[in-house]
Amino acid sequence: MEIINLMEREVRRVVNQLCDELAQAGSGPGYCTSSQCRLDATCYVLNRIAPRYVTSSRGAAHAEHDYLRNPQLQIDILRLANEGLRRVTTIQRAYRNPKNIEEGHQSGPAFNFPTITGRLLNGETFAPVSGVEVELHQKHGLVRMIDPRWPNPYRIDPTSAGCFSFWPKPFAASDYQESRRFDFELSVRAEWLDPFHHYFSLELKAHASNNDSQQILQDYSLGELYVIPADSTQ
Repeated sequence: MEIINLMEREVRRVVNQLCDELAQAGSGPGYCTSSQCRLDATCYVLNRIAPRYVTSSRGAAHAEHDYLRNPQLQIDILRLANEGLRRVTTIQRAYRNPKNIEEGHQSGPAFNFPTITGRLLNGETFAPVSGVEVELHQKHGLVRMIDPRWPNPYRIDPTSAGCFSFWPKPFAASDYQESRRFDFELSVRAEWLDPFHHYFSLELKAHASNNDSQQILQDYSLGELYVIPADSTQ
């Protein structure tokens, strides 16, 4: 049975409609509306809203009905679509620079990381956390991401429903059959929270080449993580 994230379909529709309107108008903010920019903007939005999964046509119909009755969610998606297009347009020239592409690409065998996802909740109220920065570390410091579209630190805004995601840059391997364990630390920065650190490891086997395309490997989910407001026990 297929699992569908209904938000992906809706976000694609909103981004494409916005880009088509901008292209037809021939004026406005001057956003990039190419197919790649549309995909990048769609990913930007999906990384900042809560997914809505269904497994049947009946579930899809109910969820779509709920969406149409939720004007705030529609407004949030449109706002994030504009924000995403603005961001990918701003970084497009630097990202598409041939020198940057050459420096970011690795030839030969490599360890390809999955996207690392999770959700932060308030340990007292169980509500999604917002206005905080989530950092992904290894022993040498902040983990480098696959490209500038995946920030580290990742700032969770109110429309993210507490969700965060990272996609680490592939790491060179000596042989495509090599296996290795990678240790990570996830930390959260905010003055109103007690220090938070979460440690985890990934056991990976190298591939023949690095994967730096939009074909993302399956997510590695950290699930729901709970942070505690400072002085909550005093």
